[in-house]
Amino acid sequence: MLIPELGYGGAEKSFISLSNVLRASNEVTIVVFQNNYREHYSSSFEVKPLSEVIALDDKVYAVGVFGRWYCRWKELNKLKLNHDVCISFLSGANLLNVLSSRRIPSIVSVRGSISLDYSIASFSLCFWKTILMPLTHMLAEHVVTSSTGLKEEICRSMLKVHRAKVSAIEGYVDSKSLVHDSDDFIEREVSSLGDSPLLILCGRLDKVKGFNHVIRVFVVAKEKVPDARLLVIGDGPELNSLTILCKQNNLSVANGLSELIASPNSDVVFLGYRMKPIRYFKLARALVLSSLNEGIPNVLIEGVASGVRCIASDCSPGIRLVLSNDPTKIIHASLPVEVEHGIIMPRIEEQSNEAVWVMSLISSLQAMPHKRLSREFREKSILKFDVRKSGKEWINLIRDLN
Repeated sequence: MLIPELGYGGAEKSFISLSNVLRASNEVTIVVFQNNYREHYSSSFEVKPLSEVIALDDKVYAVGVFGRWYCRWKELNKLKLNHDVCISFLSGANLLNVLSSRRIPSIVSVRGSISLDYSIASFSLCFWKTILMPLTHMLAEHVVTSSTGLKEEICRSMLKVHRAKVSAIEGYVDSKSLVHDSDDFIEREVSSLGDSPLLILCGRLDKVKGFNHVIRVFVVAKEKVPDARLLVIGDGPELNSLTILCKQNNLSVANGLSELIASPNSDVVFLGYRMKPIRYFKLARALVLSSLNEGIPNVLIEGVASGVRCIASDCSPGIRLVLSNDPTKIIHASLPVEVEHGIIMPRIEEQSNEAVWVMSLISSLQAMPHKRLSREFREKSILKFDVRKSGKEWINLIRDLN
């Protein structure tokens, strides 16, 4: 199983969960590009990989992008000699998988829509869409998408002869563990945030998550709800720019638990990376997902598991799949639309949608704290995304290809 790196993202978490399920009936070797996974990630995994992890870059001595890729290609070819199938996650790993040895089947997993990924520069996006992505899908033995909607998007761009090799396998969470974790311990200093009308953002601090747009809307909503607060859980390259954006809009900021203790009334709290972030969701009036692009977002599944109201930008078909019990009923619905587990919003990055986002945030902040649903109901609501179900589908696919 191949992935660029084992970080904190949803794709990486799904990758590890799947590898652990497959390990029950297969010998699994995990292969990553980056050789820094041990020092940065291995001690902090929420879901720890149970299989051997090999870093291709441990044996890369070449200089430059093409030199590194050539060395990775050589090392992967050697590993494929001792395996029966190679499964890859994410674009770079998918490309390397299909370009390396063809002696065993290559299965590529597509996690999100390239056409909706506004974080990719226009030239790179064009190159991926017109050349590299079609090449990857054509050469792969099988293409697995993270949602049915994404499968339909990819099939539209393929020749009919190749469409039969595309399938959707949805969900890689442990439903029972998630619901259990949602009731876990919270630090007293953080727990006090729930005394105020609170919104929560959770995820990697990256441009594609759209957190800057939420801050812009939150500033306006706070004029109507002065005691409103925002809790941001996660770490990433945009921390500094998001902090500056808050201060430019006269929002007081606490970075980390120590600053929160020193300034307990801060408007915006950047809590940093936390194990089991789902445990904090019960403090909020709403969990906000503002991404510019997603597959099936784990954080939204976690929101449903915790019982919190979810407000999500309609950035992929996966949003409707998670929040609605019957997504087909709202295919042509005008947004925003109320569904079983929250509200589906028009895209937040479009300036014309700002007013409706402000109204939704105000409404959620002014609402009374909700009564939590039972564990049984919450677990049942996310059972369709359980990794034990999707793991069986993967095992059947692997057997069919061999």
